[in-house]
Amino acid sequence: MKHKKGIQIHRIKAGLPLYSRIETILRNKIENSQLTPGEKLPSEDQLAKKYGVSKITIRTALSRLETDGLILRTRGKGTFVAKRVPVRNQSFLSINDVYDLVGDAARYDVEPVGIETIKVFEARYPQDIDKFFQFGSNDVEISVLKRVRLLNGTPMLFLENYMPEEIARRLSVEDLEHGSILKTLKERVGLEVTKGEFYIEAIPAEPDLADILKTELFEPLISIKIYYWIANDKPFEIVNCFMRADHFRYKGEIEGNL
Repeated sequence: MKHKKGIQIHRIKAGLPLYSRIETILRNKIENSQLTPGEKLPSEDQLAKKYGVSKITIRTALSRLETDGLILRTRGKGTFVAKRVPVRNQSFLSINDVYDLVGDAARYDVEPVGIETIKVFEARYPQDIDKFFQFGSNDVEISVLKRVRLLNGTPMLFLENYMPEEIARRLSVEDLEHGSILKTLKERVGLEVTKGEFYIEAIPAEPDLADILKTELFEPLISIKIYYWIANDKPFEIVNCFMRADHFRYKGEIEGNL
């Protein structure tokens, strides 16, 4: 089967609640020092007018920021940026880091969720899977491996690996706890990945992802989708990686004479 360029990515059509959008805007301004410690914020009326939303929406957004210790609200005086803004711990990712993170991220603990065989139509993105593997039917069975990567007990990434059942049966749940799935299959059955391509986009957290990653419903997540091929351009695996956006930033470097 030939390597197909430009795989069509399915996008989740779900909107972020207005209060979450306002919260994100204000949070970024505070964490990027556009709003400085101790600075007074505009009133609820002013913010509602500026962003074209209701006061209830503004009030909800501010309550969430207050819970996270980013602002302080004082009756009769107003709302102020906290004098000590909690530092957001973020990891910077390069292209190579993306593959390491999905494959063999030694700094993270791994919590296996399980291995199961399902019908393609039961998968998260059935059209992507059917098109990539060229099954021609959503009733075909495929195996999915699921695991969570945690840092200091906090879930940071949720991984779904989709691959043919005849390959997945060579793996156990215990294998999910140790190292890279690709390395394990290479050592066990001599499987060699010849190429891959990946796509990065932002998506809102669906209920199951929000529950797994301990984040709010519809909050933005970083979604990384990776396609792998083995010899003779045979489709081998799709990996869905869902990352908490508040802990990762993508970093690129420009070298040479511009």
